[in-house]
Amino acid sequence: MGNTTAGRRNSVLSKESSLSEALTPAEEAAAAQGPMPPPLTDHQIELLTKTWKLLEEDIAKVGVITFIRLVIISLLLFCFFLFYLKAAFKA
Repeated sequence: MGNTTAGRRNSVLSKESSLSEALTPAEEAAAAQGPMPPPLTDHQIELLTKTWKLLEEDIAKVGVITFIRLVIISLLLFCFFLFYLKAAFKA
């Protein structure tokens, strides 16, 4: 038998030193996303504001339409909701 940690000593020490140079999770996420997009134009901001006001006026209708479209697009999603509803009514 021998001292098995001596062979790994360098790797352990290098990991400790690299931890101090590690990025924070927020910095890692920002680096992974790439460069920042250009700022929104005044026209884009106006469109977003108008669209958001329409959504706020009838959010229930928007939710129902979105749900129906999702179910139509994905049969798997529909099956999940059926499973969830069955489980909810059994409880």
